[in-house]
Amino acid sequence: FAEQRYFNEKRWLMNRMISGWGVVCGLDVIYDPQNRALIVSPGLAIDCHGREILICEPQTVKLAVLEPPCDPTPEPPPHDERIVLCLEYHDCKTEPVQLTAMACGGEERQEFNRIRDSFKLRLRHEKDVHLPSPYGRLCPLMHNKESGKNETLHGYLCRELKEGCPDCNEKACLVLARIVIHGDLHIPELPEAHVDACFKRRLVYSNPVLYDLIHCFHGDLPHVIDMSWKQHHAVEGVSWDDFVKLMTEGLSVEFDLPMNDTTINKRTFQVAVINEDENTGYRLKRFVPAESVEYHPHPHGGRATFHVSERWRIDELQGYSIPRRHGADIEIILRGSLITGAHGKALDGDFVGGKFPSGNGVQGGDFISWFSVAPGPELKRQ
Repeated sequence: FAEQRYFNEKRWLMNRMISGWGVVCGLDVIYDPQNRALIVSPGLAIDCHGREILICEPQTVKLAVLEPPCDPTPEPPPHDERIVLCLEYHDCKTEPVQLTAMACGGEERQEFNRIRDSFKLRLRHEKDVHLPSPYGRLCPLMHNKESGKNETLHGYLCRELKEGCPDCNEKACLVLARIVIHGDLHIPELPEAHVDACFKRRLVYSNPVLYDLIHCFHGDLPHVIDMSWKQHHAVEGVSWDDFVKLMTEGLSVEFDLPMNDTTINKRTFQVAVINEDENTGYRLKRFVPAESVEYHPHPHGGRATFHVSERWRIDELQGYSIPRRHGADIEIILRGSLITGAHGKALDGDFVGGKFPSGNGVQGGDFISWFSVAPGPELKRQ
């Protein structure tokens, strides 16, 4: 028995400190109005001491049994008061063994050979149990805002975790549901009961659950992997002839996954010309009108191309325009939060450090690239 207890307590410690405590899976709670009872489905949980609680068969809890913390006599739930259904670990020592005396004149003693794991389901007054928040203990973002410090994630976690290990409050209740009863249990009419099976329910985030969540929010995101002006990105003084060629052929970007073509349009794929006003010095941004924005899928993703309007091409590239006289900055923008892949996830667009593929592992973010155009040759006056 002592050996079993030693290894059990080591396992419970690892459960509590590494996996955390709460419901692992199952343990749904529904109300059976015909029998005036709660039905708890099979499932697995870990209590705040790290002890595993396994329920293999559906369990029935009569609403007429409410156990106060200091009075073992059950009482009916009060009218319209909130009660909670608590799941508690319970063990039972079995197989008693008589041990012979260790020395002459000693007495025999009894120990137990086995421990049988079990559980209890109790209805308790909500005010009588400790209901810790299932989340929110660690939040470096809020800490930095409140303290005014720009602390690193590692520094914050190091400072918080070295304060000590979390304790297990003896009154902590592993909540499966909160129940509010409308009506009297002692009258013939069936009372109504509202059951909230997610109230204060702590969850254990197993590795498969965490992987699914990470994959859901950050996996299979579309990225920009190439662009037709790559050699000119962040370059000062691109020649006028190269600029004319780029704008005439169209500005293209490549995606690594199939895209939703309806989200790639004149409002989400934009090109701007930026000049400095000669009188005020303000930098003025003007968006280039698009003749069309085309998307062509291919087996490994797709390509989107921005084609400038014919009138803009004639006026700005062939005429006596401001960019031709003074040069300009060209900015190409893809609105990542509005452009989605074929599976509905937004473009991971942030062009971090000007390196491909785009993105920082989070949906959304604008893809922004730029280059500077040198003034063009003077036009011969007729």
